[in-house]
Amino acid sequence: RMAVAGAHDSNRKVLSFSGTSAAASGAGVPFRWANLSEAQKAALKGSTATDAASTALGQGVLDFLRGDRSNEGAGLNLRKRGHVLGDIVGSSVRYVGKPNSGFTHEGYAAFASTIARAPMVYVGANDGMLHAFNAGTGQEAFAYVPEGVYGTAAAPQLKKLSESTYSHRYYVDGSPFVADIYMGSAANATATNTEKAALWKSFLVGTLGAGGKGYFVLDVTKPENIGETNAADVALIDTTA
Repeated sequence: RMAVAGAHDSNRKVLSFSGTSAAASGAGVPFRWANLSEAQKAALKGSTATDAASTALGQGVLDFLRGDRSNEGAGLNLRKRGHVLGDIVGSSVRYVGKPNSGFTHEGYAAFASTIARAPMVYVGANDGMLHAFNAGTGQEAFAYVPEGVYGTAAAPQLKKLSESTYSHRYYVDGSPFVADIYMGSAANATATNTEKAALWKSFLVGTLGAGGKGYFVLDVTKPENIGETNAADVALIDTTA
């Protein structure tokens, strides 16, 4: 289930990444106009123009991608959709509950017993996003727009989803997977199991599949706490650009 109609601006948590193609550069950001780079804004506008009409189009495209339907066939005359959620073709669905990797070292048992997180279902879709759905309620918990799906001003990609002439394209078509990773070092060798438990993380790795190259890494240790305000702590790496 997506956000209720008209609530795209307040009732959805959508994150993205803004930076360069280098894995160590850039940072997670809210998928909001004010937080995007000039290159990303230009890709959503389909031009480098800075006039009011071009900016309004770019902002309208972003809102369309967030789920706004007010400009479908009216206003900006964007594409009429049957559903806000895009088609799922190549991506497998990944269910993730409590940590259960079964590691027997570095305080993993303490980590697994203290993380009482909500079960999630992760899947990539050809609406330009990886989606996280609460497995119990079916409600979308958050979504992520990889940097590599924007395109450029000269060759926009995400913007095409809003065009009335749109024909099917692949965007986030790869299958995500989640693994538990110990982030401690030799300096933590003498730490207690409780202290070591705090150094475990659950990372999601996603790809674009038929939609492009590269990968992205999200910290989904506590998915119920993920929001736009902590995007920089969630979206850790994105090499899809």
